[in-house]
Amino acid sequence: RFNQLPSIQQPGVPFPHFVRKGPRSEEFVIDEVLDRLTQEATSFISKSASCDQPYFLYMPLTGPHKPTQPEDRFRGTTDLGEYGDFVTQVDWTVGEVLKAIEATGEADNTMVIYTSDNGSYMYRYDDLDREDHVDKETIQGFRADRHRANGPWRGTKADIFEAGHHVPFFIRWPGKVESGSIQAGTVVLTDVFATLAEIVGYEISENEAEDSVSVTRMLDGSCATRGVPVVHHSVGGMFAIRDGRWKLILGDGSGGREQPRGRPFQEPYQLYDMVDDPTESNNLIEDHPEIASRLARQMEKFRTEARSVPY
Repeated sequence: RFNQLPSIQQPGVPFPHFVRKGPRSEEFVIDEVLDRLTQEATSFISKSASCDQPYFLYMPLTGPHKPTQPEDRFRGTTDLGEYGDFVTQVDWTVGEVLKAIEATGEADNTMVIYTSDNGSYMYRYDDLDREDHVDKETIQGFRADRHRANGPWRGTKADIFEAGHHVPFFIRWPGKVESGSIQAGTVVLTDVFATLAEIVGYEISENEAEDSVSVTRMLDGSCATRGVPVVHHSVGGMFAIRDGRWKLILGDGSGGREQPRGRPFQEPYQLYDMVDDPTESNNLIEDHPEIASRLARQMEKFRTEARSVPY
């Protein structure tokens, strides 16, 4: 909520700290935001757990996204610089939320989801002689031998490639999800809607959650897939459809930051076998035109019907 009108013109601060210029209120102090979110969240949990009805808390963290500005008590707690200290603060924040849930006595009756909406902005440099972020903090990339912000995946945040979208999706649900279990099937964040609706017994109407699938059977291990192909797109509107091992990119580039960016729905399309080739190194569009055609037709059906999940 807003308690004050903007009265300060915040100057822009360059990468790696990175603050956009623009108006802000005097009470909005950047390095206090995570602490304020933690206070509000833990208070809400304490109050809501005493009610008879289920509660839902959506807590989008401001870190470790930009601006990279940890609170003073976390500065110098790692030897990994300001960003490492900020990641430590995020870990502490999550820990405080989990402790608040434990304190209610309802931890065994509470589902916790921890995930991200995209991959890292940092480039990966395979040239091991290249100067990178370790050498100069203003460089937006790491040498692969020093750090892989997006693991093995191709591209960065904003691209249609896996590094833009392939993120962890952690769930803690005692008695329902086995601790330490791993489910390799692909899900999307929209699936949270239908999943929670099923759990609390809410009936989804025809004009709701048109791209959401309940994945409760994936969580308990009784099903390996969500049963519906996954659709996602890049910052530049480049679409991809994923069905099992196959991923079709409906365009001729990254659709984002990697070169060539290409254009949406511009052929030749890209087809990758995500089981044998998870790094999207070998375009099989010419070897399997029938698979590409099938996925393209499926994508067009979704576009025409304006939904991917049957009602």
